[in-house]
Amino acid sequence: MPTYDYRCSTHGRFEAFGRMKDDTREAPCPSCGVPAGKVFLRPTMIVSEERIYTPYECPVTGKMIGGSRRAHEENLKRHGCHVYEAGETRDEERRREDNFNAQIDKAMEAVDKTAGELGYGV
Repeated sequence: MPTYDYRCSTHGRFEAFGRMKDDTREAPCPSCGVPAGKVFLRPTMIVSEERIYTPYECPVTGKMIGGSRRAHEENLKRHGCHVYEAGETRDEERRREDNFNAQIDKAMEAVDKTAGELGYGV
């Protein structure tokens, strides 16, 4: 089952599992229970060389992918994904966090600008 990222206005970012066919636009915050909006990120798949390739549901299409390395690699290629190398997982998490923070900074700049135009001292 894919993991989705959400952002609670009070408690920040969290992850939750959900099926592709279910409505996953909102999920309750695990801290306060208030519905939190989904954060859209590019799909990632993490697989090590030692992994046993069991059939799985593709997080992009929801279709079952057969239990062979070849089927897995073809599915990754079809969606423009790749198997992470050592260290890439940590780098991807850092890129996600940096991207998220940049989006928040940009939104806050727009709020500050609008507030200034309306005459509110910020």
